[in-house]
Formats: sequence, C-alpha cells, structure tokens
Amino acid sequence: MSNNSNKDKEEVNILYKEQYKPWFRYVLIIVFPFLPLFWKYHVKITEDELSFGYSSKFTSKRIDRRNNEIIKGEVVPLFDQKWNGWGIHYKPPSTFSFSWNNVFSILGQSWERQYIAKNGGAVKVIIGDSDESAGSNKTTTFYFSSEDPQKICDILNKKLK
Repeated sequence: MSNNSNKDKEEVNILYKEQYKPWFRYVLIIVFPFLPLFWKYHVKITEDELSFGYSSKFTSKRIDRRNNEIIKGEVVPLFDQKWNGWGIHYKPPSTFSFSWNNVFSILGQSWERQYIAKNGGAVKVIIGDSDESAGSNKTTTFYFSSEDPQKICDILNKKLK
C-alpha cells in the first residue's frame, strides 16, 4: 500500500509529462541490441527533477533541479539548428573551431548534447553547477525535442500562472 501512495504522490508532483514512441525505432530492428534503448521517448518535469530522453538510463538525462541551476530554457526550432538526424548527438561548443593548436583544449569544455526524437520544436536548456564551493563556472547545454516546448520553458523559467 505504501508503494501505491509513493506512486500517487509522484504523479501529483508532476508539472509536465509527455511520452511517445519515436517513428525511427523500427529502423533499429536491424541493430536489435539497440532497440530497447530507444523504444520510448519522454519529457517529464517535477518539482525536483527534469528528465528527458529515451528508454534507459544510458539514453536519457535526469537533471536534479534542486542541485543544478537551470540558467535558461528557451524554445528553438529544429530547422534553425544543424541537426544530424534523430537520436542522441554530442557536438562541441559553438565557440570551438578546429585547429591542431586547440584540439586538446576541447577536452575541458562542455559539449552540447541533443536528444532529438522528431521534427518540430525543441527546448534549449542551459544548466550550471550551483556548488559555489567548487569554484567552477561550468555550464552545460542540452537540446531536446518536445510537443509543447513553450510550456516547458515557462515551467523551467518559473512563469507559471
């Protein structure tokens, strides 16, 4: 009975939730071991956590909203970005330019991460570490597709009405 009450309490705490099966999951049948990793796509926001991505902990991202500062959430159209298709992508920061002199400098920088499951709108989230004792000013940028990116940005930027 306590297990159900915890589940009910979590459902009440949900501020936003979407879940669907991406169309390209059937393409992954040819590489069957990857199919379970990409079977479902989700976006979920609670008071404590932002979660987005695919079916497993390896193909999804969870951001603890209490320990990480969400600096900015904004709507971005996917066609304005240089996406390389659906799935999970890591790309170097937009300020990086390739040359042999700075090829190793990228190792200390945060790469942008993209979780794309369909065309349409996406959310760009910039998070920073709120641990001031570490003295780092590091930010990380995530992009993830969504059915209602404006609502997600309003929730993340705390513009709820």
